[in-house]
Amino acid sequence: MGTSFGKTIIFAKKHDHAEKIVEIFNELYPQYKGEFAQVIDNHVEYREELIEHFSIKQDLPQIAVSVDMLDTGVDIPEILNLVFFKPVKSKVKFWQMIGRGTRPCKNLFGIGQHKKEFYVFDYCKNFEFFSENPKGIESTSQISLTEKIYSRKLELIVELQNMKYQVDENYKNYREELIQELITQIKNLNKESFTVRAVAHYIEHFSQRENWNHIYATDFMDIKDNILPLLIGENEQEEAKRFDNLLYALQIKKIKKESKTKYENSIIEIAQKLEGLGTIPQVVKKQELIVKIAETDYIRQANFWEIEEIRVQLRDFIQLLDQDIWHLPTDTDFADTLTEIDEEEITLSSGNNFTNYKKKLEKYVNGNLDNSIIWKIKHNIVLTQMEKQNLEKILFEELGSNQEYVSAYGNTSVIKTVRNIVGLDPSVAKEIFYKYINENRFNTKQIEFVKLIMEYVIQNGTIEMEKLTKQPFKTLGQVYDLFGNNIADFQKIKKDLEEINQNTEKLA
Repeated sequence: MGTSFGKTIIFAKKHDHAEKIVEIFNELYPQYKGEFAQVIDNHVEYREELIEHFSIKQDLPQIAVSVDMLDTGVDIPEILNLVFFKPVKSKVKFWQMIGRGTRPCKNLFGIGQHKKEFYVFDYCKNFEFFSENPKGIESTSQISLTEKIYSRKLELIVELQNMKYQVDENYKNYREELIQELITQIKNLNKESFTVRAVAHYIEHFSQRENWNHIYATDFMDIKDNILPLLIGENEQEEAKRFDNLLYALQIKKIKKESKTKYENSIIEIAQKLEGLGTIPQVVKKQELIVKIAETDYIRQANFWEIEEIRVQLRDFIQLLDQDIWHLPTDTDFADTLTEIDEEEITLSSGNNFTNYKKKLEKYVNGNLDNSIIWKIKHNIVLTQMEKQNLEKILFEELGSNQEYVSAYGNTSVIKTVRNIVGLDPSVAKEIFYKYINENRFNTKQIEFVKLIMEYVIQNGTIEMEKLTKQPFKTLGQVYDLFGNNIADFQKIKKDLEEINQNTEKLA
């Protein structure tokens, strides 16, 4: 084997797996003294330096055995071989990984001898899987850290569009900075990449500032699903990015008034570890802030801007700490933060206040979104009689009594109650309503009306028709004024809404 062997990425399943691959390679080719093939992942201390050497044609390693780190966001034109030693279920992730080999490279084999092709060695039948499952199976566990951070920023953009923040210039300017950052990242995407071309209409739409004025639930999902996985972000220390992820999550929790104890405890633990670095001058300069976090309730009382100051002031020192701090919730998937349930202790009341029953029910439902019955309700699938009975058993026997349920929710069906708690899955809402937006028959106001409907049912699960005559729909005008002579289109929308509602009442 000579150095003419092309630059190669081997995608391994986990760190131990990657180390074993390199170990076997070194046993077979001892003459390369452990330099030709090397592991590049979060467990490797000098991983950034290794990536830099790997990206240089003449340097070693020639083979990078990667666990997630080189799956996306790395642009090395010299790559000729991709080896899949792990199964991939996410279609987006898979084609991003394939994209590592698509970069053109001139004169790779000599003057005028350009790179014309690359090879994929698929030992885990990924191509076979996607031929049978064209849409793949999207898994939050495969979301990169960069994507998680941009997801946090996107959620901050959405939360800060609330009127109470828009009257404050500081929040308004902060939101604008986040928007401009995302627009810049979108505009910097490689338009020649086939993964970018595949979502070109989203790239074009969200490259325009005016389309960020108000982010609807549908816009949120469009950006999250189609654009964020493509963003590369800044080439920064992984530990600093993890710290950013943690602090952005805390800011979101603070705004949404959700339980944030785990995140606060994580920051306190990090500050306590930073206290141990008293011989490093740069860290000592931040002593007052570090001690305040580590030894007082400062972080629990901190406001939005104080949390931001902590992030900015301490992020560059996190790389100095041991890796064991990251058993903390910084790696929580973005989807988990949207559904994380309140951790407060619930004390049942013996009186006529059934607020605690509602809290207990909401906590159970939001904490069991993978339960097949709850999953079907969220995805607009009609339950069977047996499934409804099983649900009633949980609500009427395990969580409380029939009397408590009736006192809290009246005569509302148990299926509708659960739907109102979990909402309608965004992908289902898009499938139902995007046909009206994509047919190019609706004007701007009509499209905005449809997006408002989608946002409402995603949040609330069902919608009463009379709601369409009230705010926020009323600001766009009355239905008959909006649709005029084209009222037949509205009747189709109405029929879809009625079916969404009916699916919480009828049984299969």
